[in-house]
Amino acid sequence: MSWLDDYHNILGGFNLKKQAAKLLIVLLVVSALSIPALAQKKVLDFLWFSDGVEGDVLKEIIADYQKIRPDIEINVIETPFQDLRIRLQTMIAGGTPPDLSRLVNVGDFAPALLDLTPYLGLEYIDDFVPSTHRNVIIDGKLMAVPVDVTANGVIYNKDHFAQAGIEVPTNPEDVWSWDEFVENLEIVVEKSSARYGLAYDYTFHRWLTILYQAGGKLFTDDWTAMAINTPEGERAIEFFVELHDKEIIPRSIWLGGENPNTLFRAGLTAAHWSG
Repeated sequence: MSWLDDYHNILGGFNLKKQAAKLLIVLLVVSALSIPALAQKKVLDFLWFSDGVEGDVLKEIIADYQKIRPDIEINVIETPFQDLRIRLQTMIAGGTPPDLSRLVNVGDFAPALLDLTPYLGLEYIDDFVPSTHRNVIIDGKLMAVPVDVTANGVIYNKDHFAQAGIEVPTNPEDVWSWDEFVENLEIVVEKSSARYGLAYDYTFHRWLTILYQAGGKLFTDDWTAMAINTPEGERAIEFFVELHDKEIIPRSIWLGGENPNTLFRAGLTAAHWSG
């Protein structure tokens, strides 16, 4: 069983189509498929969750690959991100794991993974963002390949900000402080049709942006201990709580499971902390 890894990282990204196409070609060539030229088409199940237009990009990649290998059909099994872990665990426990899967934590499924090192070598991932390497190399073995990284950031509703007469900074020299950010969101809520200032994705790595902005870090430099229990870490947590106490972020997201993307797309929030 081979896996794709989706590692979220604030450093940036690389060409998804080029890298994923290359990965599919390699994985499918080395997948122990002894297929005669006229053999029946081989079907590979691919468990996948989409974010934005990623599903459409994947379909284009698969279509390109199947032009080269018409004897192979890739059956994409789409599942909501929140259901991925349980569904994959169930498939593995039932003896029917997918041939490929998109993941966010390779380590959790390491015992079930195919070691790609004999086929690709550890140097294969040298072309990928360095921060992703430690998430796919486990015990010195290449257990997955990065597919994409996520850049965290704030998306805002231009109409809401225009109604409130708030201009968003367009260069690093004018970036708002935390206090200015909160103050301006409160003004936008007061003077526009937005009900809340900010929809905030319910994921830990999105929150880490605040921790890093506060000057904190999650682990020590040698990765041997947690480093969040510091004044910087406390400030990050306090600010996040403040955003809820002031009702900048609706409590229904982190305490009730409401979809932040739905709130923002519906125009109910002035901005969306996402990526």
